[in-house]
Amino acid sequence: TMFSYVASVLVAVVNILLASVIRRTGKWQMWKSRSTEASGSMISTFFAQFLNSAVVLVLVNLDLRKYFGLDWLGDGDVSGFSKDWYLVVGTPIFVTLLINSVTPHMILYAEKVV
Repeated sequence: TMFSYVASVLVAVVNILLASVIRRTGKWQMWKSRSTEASGSMISTFFAQFLNSAVVLVLVNLDLRKYFGLDWLGDGDVSGFSKDWYLVVGTPIFVTLLINSVTPHMILYAEKVV
């Protein structure tokens, strides 16, 4: 649906902002060397983008009510890895990963052109 594509673009934009914020705040952490700063920034960026791209999307769409008995937790439509899961959750994850793989190159290209 159109909403899932818009959400995928929004997740990609948030991932770009997360990477930028983590890179900028990494300079304040007083690393011993540039390589440890780059390594720490890379690991932090990976975990932040992984949580934003995949984990949140899966948790929002899973039906966790039968496991925890709470009406407000996991109020999604998908109860497991079925055909519906691939349509509701898998496709937006794929589109998000596709956008995330292209946007850094587009940003570098835009910086060189402009």
